[in-house]
Amino acid sequence: MTQADWQPTAAPHVLRARALLLMRIRRFFAEVGVTEVETPVLSNAATTDPSLQSLRTALSGAGHAPQPLWL
Repeated sequence: MTQADWQPTAAPHVLRARALLLMRIRRFFAEVGVTEVETPVLSNAATTDPSLQSLRTALSGAGHAPQPLWL
């Protein structure tokens, strides 16, 4: 398969239903005063801003040592 052959697998009615659901969820939270934000991704590189060093977490999996990550 080439990139030119790629087709989405979701049916158009499913995509419309998903969009409607997301719209209704966002409207509800907007009406009650909740602000939607974009959450940052986790990175294996720490930030250079000392005030953000506390945004450290760790990811661990079966048989692996915890890997430190930062927002």
